[in-house]
Amino acid sequence: MAIVTQLAILEDKFGITQGSCVIGCDGMEALRMATHGNRDWLSVTNKQSDMLSATVATVDTLSVTITPLHIKGHQDDHVQYNDLDRLARMNVDMDRLAKETLHHLAQSPTILHDDYDRHPLSFILPRVDKTTVHQNMKDELYNSIMAPKLLSYWIEKKRITNGNQSNICWQSQQKANRLAPSGFRRFISKWTSNMIASGHNMKKWKMRPYSNCPFCNTEDEDRNHILVCQHVEAISGWNDALSTYISNLVKLDTCPYLIAAIQIELQTERRGETPIVVNRYPLQLHSAIVAQRQIGWRSFTEGLLCKEFVTYQSNYYKDVQSMRTGKAWAHKAIRKSWQFLFHVWENRNNKLHQTDKIRELGGRRDLIASITSERNIGLHSLPPHDFSSYFSGSNEELLKQNTEFLRMWLSVIRNARFLHKDQSLLIDNFVTNETLRKWIDLCFEQKDGQLIERQQ
Repeated sequence: MAIVTQLAILEDKFGITQGSCVIGCDGMEALRMATHGNRDWLSVTNKQSDMLSATVATVDTLSVTITPLHIKGHQDDHVQYNDLDRLARMNVDMDRLAKETLHHLAQSPTILHDDYDRHPLSFILPRVDKTTVHQNMKDELYNSIMAPKLLSYWIEKKRITNGNQSNICWQSQQKANRLAPSGFRRFISKWTSNMIASGHNMKKWKMRPYSNCPFCNTEDEDRNHILVCQHVEAISGWNDALSTYISNLVKLDTCPYLIAAIQIELQTERRGETPIVVNRYPLQLHSAIVAQRQIGWRSFTEGLLCKEFVTYQSNYYKDVQSMRTGKAWAHKAIRKSWQFLFHVWENRNNKLHQTDKIRELGGRRDLIASITSERNIGLHSLPPHDFSSYFSGSNEELLKQNTEFLRMWLSVIRNARFLHKDQSLLIDNFVTNETLRKWIDLCFEQKDGQLIERQQ
């Protein structure tokens, strides 16, 4: 942009109306869009869309003909500077000067700021809370508007606090979420917002009458119980998931000390034990372990990774002279932690759905028994014109319906018998058991041996 701006100034000052100019650049795509682009082709989703739009608009105003020339960057990495041609040397000099300028600006906070004025020919720039959005406008606008709301939501839900949210590597989580398969995104969203089909939620949503854990039969199974259930099969499944997770961290060339620390901390968290003294870890890991403990290790498996871990892993890659980066490691490690959670969840679901547990906890067994009894009684004193359709067809065909249909069928018939004072009304588990009674929404209850209308 600076080059074409200078050309525009020279044309205006000296009255240049024709001619040509060669512009060299090591960014092939930027060069192509700037010299052969059209503002109508540009989008606010482009990086540096404000500078790019201003450059294209300025080129359109020039009288001289622009000839673009791509120059391969960093040629001095393989060839001596003095052996390069003139254009390649100019590119090296420009790169060096740009880095020196950036370094100077970084040391001068009063000079370096984000809220600079827009170029008069650039796209109109939106502002959010007095901060101008310069590039990737669609994503940046969304993040600027929604990020504060999202943080407030999670703080209200006590997933994070004002004290630790600034130490979470949000950029890595954002990238992990963007690269993860849609199925994993849906799972982790449901898990973190507590919208998974745990026993607690299924009972709350009236999808099942019982909230028991399929492993240990503990009532009110929630996310925390799923992670810490002490049943031998739950522990075995958790250990298998952890073993896979550790293997994945090894494949990412994670520092062995960091792997050991993660394994110890997760195992300690699961057993509900007091964390070990941080001094038992390598000195360079102390601050990272403390920071992650403040965020929480369950939050760690959900993708809330502390920035100190990223820094520690970056330093490890430098020490072993690896070309990998800590930032790339972070978003990959987060996705592996989501896989760990999913494996634990999948192990629990296999126990629930691949055994008779779902029939026991899902209430279907109770429904079938009560509906069969109701069908044997028949209409009795129920008005035929309203309820005969409920007793048509075979019992076998009716019992093939899904659990929700059967639940509604029994609710209609039981409530109808109560309201019509049908003497054949059965007193079974769906009347005497509060959980089952609420599950099918009976309008009455048993009290002191009498059936009375339930108070709302």
